[in-house]
Amino acid sequence: MSGFLESFVGTLAAGGVLVVALKFLGGKFIEHQLAKALSDHNHELAKQLATLQGGMSRLGDVLSRRNEREFAVVEGAWKKMATTFRKTIQEAKAEQFSPPVGTVKGSWCEYRDYLSDYAIFFSNDIYEAFVQIQVDLLEGVIRHIESAERRQPPRLDLEEGVKADEAFMAIEKKRDALALLIRARFGFQEESR
Repeated sequence: MSGFLESFVGTLAAGGVLVVALKFLGGKFIEHQLAKALSDHNHELAKQLATLQGGMSRLGDVLSRRNEREFAVVEGAWKKMATTFRKTIQEAKAEQFSPPVGTVKGSWCEYRDYLSDYAIFFSNDIYEAFVQIQVDLLEGVIRHIESAERRQPPRLDLEEGVKADEAFMAIEKKRDALALLIRARFGFQEESR
């Protein structure tokens, strides 16, 4: 019986060694499979990240070009508005009639046409502010044309002069509000002191 017992213990020991070996090898196999899956997952994430980075770079380029274009258009509109405003005020405050109606009207028309031609490049709020100033300036242009037709200076009396001054002050307030809007849009906010 001692041979049987030795054989049984030997088989049991061999079975134990086999179980430990299988457990060790099974653990290594699972560890290898997890490492492989993790590596594949990391590779897939790296590809997705590269795709996203490329997309963000293109989007950044598009936004940068759009902002540059929008800024150039807003700058051009500001110059046309300022020129029209200046010419309209000069004519409104003229002591003597100055016949070149075409300069004031032409300046206003250039401003109007510029806004119309480049409307798609403006943000809605900035475009609406420019158009509102354009409409207000039209009153000054009309006053100048009417004066030219009468062959009299635009300021005939005190009442008309006060109305013109009030209109120009209102336009100046709208222009200042537009300037703040533009500064905010393009990040040129003045810091509070």
